[in-house]
Amino acid sequence: MLKIIIKAYIEKMRRGMDAVDQKRIAGQNPPEGIDTICDIPYLNDGKKEHLLDVYYPTGTKGPLPVVIDIHGGGLFYGYKEINKYYNMCIAARGFTVFSINYSLVPKTYVVQQLSEVLSAFQWIAGHGVEYPADMSKVFLTGDSAGGFLALYSSMINKSPKLQAQFGLRGSDLQIKALGLTSGMFYTQGESGDKSMKYLRQVIYPRRYEKSTYFPYLEPGELVREGKGLPSYLVTSAEDFIQDHSQRLAAELEKQMIPFQLHDFPKGEVELGHVFSVTNPFGTEGKQVIDEMTAWFRKWQ
Repeated sequence: MLKIIIKAYIEKMRRGMDAVDQKRIAGQNPPEGIDTICDIPYLNDGKKEHLLDVYYPTGTKGPLPVVIDIHGGGLFYGYKEINKYYNMCIAARGFTVFSINYSLVPKTYVVQQLSEVLSAFQWIAGHGVEYPADMSKVFLTGDSAGGFLALYSSMINKSPKLQAQFGLRGSDLQIKALGLTSGMFYTQGESGDKSMKYLRQVIYPRRYEKSTYFPYLEPGELVREGKGLPSYLVTSAEDFIQDHSQRLAAELEKQMIPFQLHDFPKGEVELGHVFSVTNPFGTEGKQVIDEMTAWFRKWQ
C-alpha cells in the first residue's frame, strides 16, 4: 500500500517538475556556436531512454576533452534535454559533451540505471572517436540524482570487485575526474532531506539489504573500494540536500582523495538546488561551470 501511494506521489511530482523545467527552458536562449547531434542510440533497442546527445563548438577541427553528463531528477524524473543549455555552456568552454538518457524508477531500479549508464560508457568508449573527442581526457558530471549515478558508475567502472558485487560490467573509459552538482549521494539512514526514507522504497528492490552491493550504498565504502577520483563538488545554503555534498567532501578528505567543495552561502540571489544547471547563464552559474571545467583541465 505504501509503495502505491509513493508511486502516485512520484507521478504528481513528475508533472510539476516537468512544468517548471519547460517554463525555464522557454525563458532561456541557447548559447551560440554549438553544434548538436541528438538522439543517438547507445543501445539499439529503440527506447528513448537509451539515447544520447553530443555537443561541441562549431568549427571544431581537432579532438577536445570529453565531458559525460548525467541529468538529475530524483532517479524518477528527467531526460537529457532539461540539461541542454547547461551542456552547451560546458561545450562552449572547449569540450565535447555527451548527455545521456536512462530509465526511471519506479519502472526500474537503481542498479539497472547504473547498468544503462555503464552501457552508455561502453558506447562512448567505442564510438567517441567518431566525434571531436579526445578519449584520453574523459570527465564525468551529474547533478542531484545524476550526481549519485555519476559517483557510483565511475567507481564501479574502475573496480572489478564493485562490478562483481553489483553484477555489472565496466567499460574501457578512463575517467579522470568528477564534477558533482548538488549530489544526492546518501540514500540510506537519515539526511537533511526526510523524503529519502520514502524514495528508497521504490529505487531499490525488496530485500536489497541482503544483496552483495548493499554495503557499498554507503558512499564512504564505495569510494574506499573504488579508490576515488578527483572531485569538484558544489552546493549551497539553499540546497535542500546541502548536507550530502558536505558529508561526501568530509569522506573524500578523510580518504585523502583530491577534491574542491564550493559551498555557496545565502546571499542576495537565491541559489537553490542545482542552480548552476538550471541557470548556467547567471553569475554564479557561470562561476561554477568555469571552476568545474578548470578542475577537469587540472586532471587531464
